[in-house]
Amino acid sequence: MRYLQTVQDKTMRKYGEFIIKYFKIPLTVLLGLSIAFHSVILSAAVHKNYDNNEIKSSIEGIIEWKKSSIKSSGSDDILFSSEFLKSAGTTDFDWYAIALGRTGIEDDYFSGISVLKNKIKNNFFESGKRKKGIKATDFQRTVLALLSLGGNPCDEDIKLIDKGLCDFSMQELGRQGVNGYIWELIALDSMNYKIPESSELTRKAIITEILKYQRSDGAFGLKKGEFDVDITAMALQALSPYQSFEDKYIVLSADNRKLNITVRQSVDKAVSILSENQMSDGSFGSYDISTCESTAQVITALCALKINPLSDSRFIKNGNTALDGIMQYRMNDGGFSHKSEKNSSSDSKSGEQAMTALCALYRLENGMRFIYDISKTENKNNTSFLDESIYNTESGNGFVMNIFSKKSGEIHIIFSKSDFEEYNSIPDTPTTENYEAVVRLYEKIRNAENKNDYPESLEAELKIKKDTIENIQNEIDSINAAVADNIYQKDELTPDDARIIDDILKRTEKLSDYDRKQILNIDSLLIYREELTYQRRSKIIYAVTVAAVILLAVYLIFRHFKRKRLD
Repeated sequence: MRYLQTVQDKTMRKYGEFIIKYFKIPLTVLLGLSIAFHSVILSAAVHKNYDNNEIKSSIEGIIEWKKSSIKSSGSDDILFSSEFLKSAGTTDFDWYAIALGRTGIEDDYFSGISVLKNKIKNNFFESGKRKKGIKATDFQRTVLALLSLGGNPCDEDIKLIDKGLCDFSMQELGRQGVNGYIWELIALDSMNYKIPESSELTRKAIITEILKYQRSDGAFGLKKGEFDVDITAMALQALSPYQSFEDKYIVLSADNRKLNITVRQSVDKAVSILSENQMSDGSFGSYDISTCESTAQVITALCALKINPLSDSRFIKNGNTALDGIMQYRMNDGGFSHKSEKNSSSDSKSGEQAMTALCALYRLENGMRFIYDISKTENKNNTSFLDESIYNTESGNGFVMNIFSKKSGEIHIIFSKSDFEEYNSIPDTPTTENYEAVVRLYEKIRNAENKNDYPESLEAELKIKKDTIENIQNEIDSINAAVADNIYQKDELTPDDARIIDDILKRTEKLSDYDRKQILNIDSLLIYREELTYQRRSKIIYAVTVAAVILLAVYLIFRHFKRKRLD
């Protein structure tokens, strides 16, 4: 078999050498023509003048696509259904919350705020302190999400700014590369938050760290020395509020050049390199591959800088704008895809970033605040230099306004018939699967304007269900802690561990099928128990066998001596 393979390899090698020798020039020409033709096809994007209604329609299309991708209970046509709220506090939920909230399109914002706050309280903090393992970007993102929904990150029951956002050290922020610094600055500036005196953070220090990631050609990357379009665009979003300040920053650039620059100089260089890297169809990407996400980040950055991507000549290539570029990713179902290819399909991350960019663009076109600027007042800065004292917000709710109708997003809390139907669908003995629905309905009936239209017992019954589920979750967490501490910390299990495993499995038997699946590697625990049971039985059998052999030997010896005496 090896001999046959060797013969085949030699034959193929000779055949390949023959092809290269006699067909090298024709193949090179053909390949060149193919690439040129393909490039023409890709760059043949047709420019279109999109009006506000078309941008609005694209935003609404993304929302409808996202709704259709979620299996939602109830008949209310909302994004913040109980099913989607299960992902509150994750990137998928939070970025849609930011984009939707900043459009102000009607939805159940109260439920979004209630469940997100509950998730923050339970998942991000423990005994009043932030949990280990929760990243800085998790706090930064949820601050923006809560504000966008109209919530207050400084509420007493979470204190997301003092105990979360500003509790990180500069070193901890840097563990996520430049991203940790970029989004810290964006989150702080979203409401002009005052940094507490107990924190080691300052805006100047954060800006300095961001500038250290910039190369002398203007490019930023997640790691120093790299160029990434998305990261460069995000850095511009963070630096945009500081363009007018004359502060000089002495930094060693990412390519080891000592620089003495202002934020304006940094921004200008970054804008230039983005312009240079725009594709002929108006889109952006990396390594000559354009993507929806890269294009969206650049559009958002330009809007932050108040550079209109529809009219600024630096960002029009071959007659195509960045809006032409991003619209290539729009699918027939209303969603947006990652790449512009024939077999592409709508993608959640692409949708959230496209929606953010389109919202930012609509706001710029219509004279509204930047998408991440959620404050209601302007900074009153009387100097040409950065003054930390002008950032003095210590608390306050975000502001929701429908950008299309210009109506203030005053939240009216109405417990609907669909809500009541969902309540009736929750089992008498709930599981953690029902938690988001119970929290949403409980907070809603407590604060509903039409509370008296429903049975008085409804609030109390939902409170009981909420407490029941939280007790179940506490038991799940306790079991998982026992598994982690007593089982997975050991290199080898001993028969003594069988009792611990038996105790853990007895506790899991009291859980529902759904909740039992939340136990860490429960299938492995069952296997471990079988193995340990087998070992225990084997030892018993061995001991019994040895005892029997000994007894038999004693018996035979006894008989032998007895016969000898008789003889």
